[in-house]
Amino acid sequence: MLNTLAIYNDLKETMNASAAEKIAGAIGLVYDELRNSVTKTEFNELRDIVKGLAQSHKELTDEVKGLA
Repeated sequence: MLNTLAIYNDLKETMNASAAEKIAGAIGLVYDELRNSVTKTEFNELRDIVKGLAQSHKELTDEVKGLA
């Protein structure tokens, strides 16, 4: 977990507290967005599942056409 307070404390040593607070807050927001985003591995797994479902759908459609 990101410690924005630690980032703020580090930043305020070299800049004013208001600027340090805004930067630490922005870093925290970016961190949260990245943490909640889909990873490449997760995306690839989902892509493979969708491909499998599409293939199954095609096979089922062909089978239904054959029965009709």
